[in-house]
Amino acid sequence: MTSQAVPRSGIGRRGTPAGVVSDVVRPKLRPLFLFTALAVAAFFVMIFAKVSLDRSAFELQQIEADLAVEEARHWELRVEIARLKDPVRIDEAASELGLVRPEERVPLVVDGLSSPADDTQYRWGDLRALLSSQP
Repeated sequence: MTSQAVPRSGIGRRGTPAGVVSDVVRPKLRPLFLFTALAVAAFFVMIFAKVSLDRSAFELQQIEADLAVEEARHWELRVEIARLKDPVRIDEAASELGLVRPEERVPLVVDGLSSPADDTQYRWGDLRALLSSQP
């Protein structure tokens, strides 16, 4: 007895005849692969976010260190300014250069100028001098 070939139209999608139910149920792998790919992508996104935050933290730490250095320099310069503004030091430096204090003061009057009492800037001059001389 010879067997005859089954026509092509009678074979189902998975290679089994059209009317036969297969006992083997294959799991669908496409959703599993998709879930795995999404999990791996989420993992890498989380790592990238962490690295980005760490980099920002390092930059912020460097900026704070630079700020502390510049603030210390600021206060050193303020002390230097106060030392240079010292009237005793200025008097000693002037005497070394041969400058002397006048024995009497002679006011100089220039016609056409307003008196210092009328000037608004002059009224606040003492306060400005006081505020600017403090370190």
